[in-house]
Amino acid sequence: MWLIVAGVVGLAVIAFVTYLVVRTTRDRPKGPGRHRAPNKKRPHRDTFRTEEPEPEPLKRAAIIAQGAGPELRAELTSLSIATGWDEPLWLAAEDVHSAAAVAREALAASVDVVGVRGDSAVARGVVTVLAGTETPVAFLPAPDEGAPAHTDAPSDPTDSPAVAAPPPGGRLALPSAGIAAAMTTALTGQNSRIDIGRATIAAAPPDDGSAGTEGGPGAEPRAQHLVFLSSLVIGDVVADDEPALRTRTVARSLVKGTSFTATVKPDDEEAITRPSRSLAFSTRADGSAVLDGYLHASQSFKGWTGVARAMMRKSSRATPLLVPMKSVAFTVTLDKPARLTVDGRDVGECHPGESTISVDPLALVVRR
Repeated sequence: MWLIVAGVVGLAVIAFVTYLVVRTTRDRPKGPGRHRAPNKKRPHRDTFRTEEPEPEPLKRAAIIAQGAGPELRAELTSLSIATGWDEPLWLAAEDVHSAAAVAREALAASVDVVGVRGDSAVARGVVTVLAGTETPVAFLPAPDEGAPAHTDAPSDPTDSPAVAAPPPGGRLALPSAGIAAAMTTALTGQNSRIDIGRATIAAAPPDDGSAGTEGGPGAEPRAQHLVFLSSLVIGDVVADDEPALRTRTVARSLVKGTSFTATVKPDDEEAITRPSRSLAFSTRADGSAVLDGYLHASQSFKGWTGVARAMMRKSSRATPLLVPMKSVAFTVTLDKPARLTVDGRDVGECHPGESTISVDPLALVVRR
């Protein structure tokens, strides 16, 4: 009897196992992806998202402009939108101080590039703030490039005529390309670094026991700190194509007074003292982190006497009237005031005393 029961139970177990095997084989999917159950419909992955993903913020440019009209604004705004950028942040500037103030606003707004359209004073104001940062600058063609420049300092009828200003940023501006092409470069160009010049100009001497605008009488005068993109000139601006000296010119110049006596000391070199009419310093386009300096001797009686002494001491360089120098930094000491021209703009005076002019290597990021 027990054998019969055991046989029936065994047959039942075998039949149940056979049923499970057949059912599993029939329900298993065939072909690739057999690990997935076809009867199960998985929800789309988007059903697990609680909200739409945040879109990437658009890039934005700041345009610091001097006298930009509505037509220019509309043109550059349309160009920015067509390039995939947001509407530009427009900031107005008229001089070096207002340009520096709005450049700080552009930095606070975290813009991706700053376009500068204005004269050399506006360009210098922006560079003063952006030098040393990672925010790139693009120099746009100015409205009146080549027009006579006014001075940063209050005008004086007795001052010499202002020097014609070069394009803002000098070699960095793109006057021939047009404003639209320059703006396209600002939005789509590549970043590179350039050298700039820095100068600390001697402060004005105390006047009747009071000096400076802060602290009242007896306060120490404050030195003037400047940046320049292309050139800084103390004294006369000497044209590159100045005609050669003739005997008559030399004879007439003997009665002239000496402009100033300058002692120029390039870094790690001996000082040069010469009655001078001009000291010119300029940055280089090749990023070699040095300044080119030129001392133009005065054509007065004292100037020619100084040239003769230098020749006898064999301390003159190149020609006696023109002393070329190059260095990372210069120390200049004047015995009397001289006009100061920065990037083609008359900015006042370089006062008697010690001033320093140096190069700041790769300090400014520009968009090209």
